[in-house]
Amino acid sequence: MEELNLTLKSENDSLKTKNELLYRKTKNQQRTISRLKRIIESQNTFLKKVKENKLEDDEWEDLDDIMKEDEIN
Repeated sequence: MEELNLTLKSENDSLKTKNELLYRKTKNQQRTISRLKRIIESQNTFLKKVKENKLEDDEWEDLDDIMKEDEIN
C-alpha cells in the first residue's frame, strides 16, 4: 500500500510539473498572438491611410531606381 501511495505521489508531482509547463506555454502563445494582432492592426491602419491618400506605385518609382542602382554597384 505504501508503494502505491509513493507511486501516486510521484505521478501527481509529475502531472503538476507538466501542467505548469503547459500553462506557461499557453500563456506565451497568447502573448504572441496578442502582439501579432497589434502588428496587423497597425499595418491595416497604415494601409487604410495609404488608400485614403491615394498613394500609388508611381510615387515609389524613384525608390525602385535607387534599389536597382544599388544592385548594380
